[in-house]
Amino acid sequence: MSNWKGRYPLRHLARFYGYFIIVATILLITGLIFHNLRLLSISVAINILGLLSVNSLRAYRRRSRIKELLADIPTEAEWKEDD
Repeated sequence: MSNWKGRYPLRHLARFYGYFIIVATILLITGLIFHNLRLLSISVAINILGLLSVNSLRAYRRRSRIKELLADIPTEAEWKEDD
């Protein structure tokens, strides 16, 4: 079984989450600036991109939780070893 709880994968995921949050925040703030300048079509497009990046981050977290749960389930070979 691979060591997915090691220090380096967690550090990589934290960096990945940080980049996602920074990009989403920049997009949302930029959208607000364009909204104040009355460029509404650009504002809406940028805000949609920001919200999509937040949603993709949530989906990534869900997938990683599912992978963790599946890692705890014994494989068919492990079941046969127990018999």
